[in-house]
Amino acid sequence: MDRLDELEGTSRGHYERRPIHLTPAGVEELLPCAASAYYAHKSYEEEMWKRNGRKGFGVYSEKEAKGYVKRKDRPQNLSFWDHIRIFILSPSD
Repeated sequence: MDRLDELEGTSRGHYERRPIHLTPAGVEELLPCAASAYYAHKSYEEEMWKRNGRKGFGVYSEKEAKGYVKRKDRPQNLSFWDHIRIFILSPSD
C-alpha cells in the first residue's frame, strides 16, 4: 500500500486512505475485513463533495476516468491545489 499511497499523494495531503466496512447485499451485519479506500483530503473534501452534486463513486470505472486529465496534459505552471480550486469553483455540468 505504500507505493499506492505515494501515487495518490497521501503524504502531500492530496488524498487520504481510510478504512471502510463492507456489507454484502442482503446482509445486515458488518463483516470484518481489511479494506480501505482513498478519499479527498479533509482540507477540500466537503467542497469537492458539493461540486460533484453530493455524489461519490461506487467504483472508479472507465466512465469516471474519462474526465481525468493526466498531469502531463494540464498546465504545468499550476499546482495540484490550483487545479483542485479551479475545479471546485467551475460551474457544474
